[in-house]
Amino acid sequence: MHRWAGTAAVRRGPIDRFLRDLGTGTQHITSSPTVLQNCGKWLSGAHARAHWEFLDLMP
Repeated sequence: MHRWAGTAAVRRGPIDRFLRDLGTGTQHITSSPTVLQNCGKWLSGAHARAHWEFLDLMP
């Protein structure tokens, strides 16, 4: 998208809004309460044998 839009991507407009919305969505997914709680469990060693599968901690 940036390559196609050139400098228009950094100006106010529909492309800029689209890119901001896209970035906001990805940040909400990776910092949800469940993901943060699972990070704490994994880092503390509470689930030492667990592994990560797409933003979820599996036993």
